[in-house]
Amino acid sequence: EHDSALTILRLKKEAQENALLECLEPVKEAYSESYTPLQRRVLLATVIEYITR
Repeated sequence: EHDSALTILRLKKEAQENALLECLEPVKEAYSESYTPLQRRVLLATVIEYITR
């Protein structure tokens, strides 16, 4: 019983981390490409908003 609760929590955490990595992917791209500082700020703000939703 206790184990399954822990497993669910772990899976949830992994899912959150995967989602986080996925939405950070475009950010990495943005910094490797020639984005303007404003575009980077907007992208970062969008990602942060998505994460904290």
